[in-house]
Amino acid sequence: ARWPNRLLVRVARARGLPASDLGGTSDVKLVLTCRHHRHTTAVHYNTLAHLWDETVEWHVTDPSAVLHLGAFDVGMVSKDRLLAQWHTTLKSLVLRHGGELEGWVALRDKRGVKQSHPGVGELQLHVRWSYEEGFAARCPPPPRLSAMEQMEMDSQETAWRIADFQNAKRFLDQGFPYEFDPRALE
Repeated sequence: ARWPNRLLVRVARARGLPASDLGGTSDVKLVLTCRHHRHTTAVHYNTLAHLWDETVEWHVTDPSAVLHLGAFDVGMVSKDRLLAQWHTTLKSLVLRHGGELEGWVALRDKRGVKQSHPGVGELQLHVRWSYEEGFAARCPPPPRLSAMEQMEMDSQETAWRIADFQNAKRFLDQGFPYEFDPRALE
């Protein structure tokens, strides 16, 4: 088997997103990012039944890369506001889902905290990270990043991974970054 090189993301629709406009609806767009790749969907105005059916393909080979989807309420006068988000590492996609995830995923709130039912909505997705012969010729790999650009990207991805207090506490309780007890060797 060859190392995966093609990330396919299809965003079908959303349900249960919070209403953020005066009329009880939202004007929502999704912003998909994975490393240097970025895609913004069409905006759906004055609705709570968001249907995008948009697909992107990106050249990604790093299993530590984070796929992040943010649902934004588009402001006519003000800045766009993050309503909800979802993320996964490509490594997690392989280990938990065999490289392919299809169905409804629960969104986290704008701080990255998982919400209980009814939460902040769900997205219907199809995500597949696989190898495709000749994909690099059709979709060339990205240019190399400078060390500073790579550090900024890594910092953002880390923030997405440990976005809420419970995740951060669990992360730190596991001995991150370096916890070594020499007595364990005795």
